[in-house]
Amino acid sequence: MKKMVLIKGISGIRGTFEGDIENSLNPYTIIINSLAFGSYLQKKYNKKHCKIILGRDARISGKQISDILSSSLRQLGIDIVDLDLTTTPTLSLSIINNSAEGGIMITASHNPEEWNGLKFLSRKGEYPEEETINEINLISNKKDFEFTYPSNWGLYTKNTTALDSHIKEILNISLINKDLIKKRNFKIVVDAINSTGAFAVPYLLSMLGVSEVITINKEMDGRFSHSPEPIPENLKQLQKEVLEQRADLGIAIDPDVDRLVFVMENGVPFNEEYSLISIGDYVLRKTPGTIVSNLCSSQALKDITEARGLKYFTTAVGVTNVVKKMKEENAVFGGEGSGGIIYPKLQYNKDALVGIALFLSNLAEFNGKMTHLKSSYPQYYQVKQKRTLKENENFNEIKEKLKIKYPNAKYNETDGLKIEMQNEWLILRKSNTEPIIRIECESTSQKKAEELIREALEVIK
Repeated sequence: MKKMVLIKGISGIRGTFEGDIENSLNPYTIIINSLAFGSYLQKKYNKKHCKIILGRDARISGKQISDILSSSLRQLGIDIVDLDLTTTPTLSLSIINNSAEGGIMITASHNPEEWNGLKFLSRKGEYPEEETINEINLISNKKDFEFTYPSNWGLYTKNTTALDSHIKEILNISLINKDLIKKRNFKIVVDAINSTGAFAVPYLLSMLGVSEVITINKEMDGRFSHSPEPIPENLKQLQKEVLEQRADLGIAIDPDVDRLVFVMENGVPFNEEYSLISIGDYVLRKTPGTIVSNLCSSQALKDITEARGLKYFTTAVGVTNVVKKMKEENAVFGGEGSGGIIYPKLQYNKDALVGIALFLSNLAEFNGKMTHLKSSYPQYYQVKQKRTLKENENFNEIKEKLKIKYPNAKYNETDGLKIEMQNEWLILRKSNTEPIIRIECESTSQKKAEELIREALEVIK
């Protein structure tokens, strides 16, 4: 029997479908949580006819969930603007452009295809803070909803131009060098992972003047051709296609297009960390300022920031944490090392599309191959593992055992446990999106990074 999973977090809920009514993603949990979000917005803005922007990635269950959400929320009196198949950053920006009170993206991001979820977004197109989520959960628990007569039900409309508006705003960013990108005649392979990146990314590339785009896994049926998390072990098909097509690079995104990873012309992954590093380097070169990322991001990002005499800050993992610190420090750029690019002049949310445009501008200006671009940055190596946290395991006990293993290290317990040593680190933390623990490390040597992971796993055993 499959394990029942339902996870509530800062961005909303996600889960699997098989299981009982309280511990799985099903019509009941979908309705209760979406009604709670809608009711929260009505109370916050003292407005019965709030407007919510709705969208979904291409997961198999997405259309049915969308219908359930739309019908339920309209009975509260909420107006629905449906983007249908879209990307999370497109929906986020659309909330702002349409003066909506909030948005719901139906997606489980990088989780496997049997998962789905609801990402709740605020009036600013951002993920709610923890106190807001607590208020929404309180409404959900009390079932404090107020329905209305059919004559007062909310309106339902479709919006088919949201992606056009999103890409237009990207092209208007001063750092995007469309002319130079066109001049380079890039040939690019895109792994669309059977979701909305299949139309969003090629459209962006065509508007940037990319000469040739080959898209693989472009059938938007939600039946992912491989594990959808854009990490090196899941990029084998893209790597092969880049070599066979003799392409300049490959692009991989996750199903809702908020994470971004590249493959170099030699078929080797650029590494998701270096998406953040290379784009951050380009932004700093054009607009010097502060950078913020999470604790799991590569040391290289700190190196290139401080080498310019600029400030670099880290936060706990999670877009909300990074965004909060970016606002506090008026950062020019930020994100997460997993390939989450946040460019605040466009929006305070992860956006793979703006990341692609910024990266190609950097590569075009560099006027060399991707392998040469990567070698121009400080070289670090990361190893990442994940495993299920068993019911009889105590996370705090595991942390204490690791402290004993490395008595002379620096400890950071902002998010799990980060053990910092000279030119290397190891972090152990609970995932925000899956019932697992993540073990990640970085070193200036691949061999040493692998040794650190082996040692940590041995302690956990």
